[in-house]
Amino acid sequence: MSRLGSLVGDDTVVCILTGTGFKDANAVQAMSEGVEIPVIALEDLAKNL
Repeated sequence: MSRLGSLVGDDTVVCILTGTGFKDANAVQAMSEGVEIPVIALEDLAKNL
C-alpha cells in the first residue's frame, strides 16, 4: 500500500487477525513470546474510522 501512495511515513496500520490458533491460549502465548503487542481500546480504534 505504501507503493500505491495509500500510506505515508507516520501512518498507523492496524491488522486484526483471527483463526483457529487464537482460540488456544497456549498457542497465542507461544506465537507472541518476545513480541510487543499493544492493546488498542475499541473507543480509540473507532475515533480513527
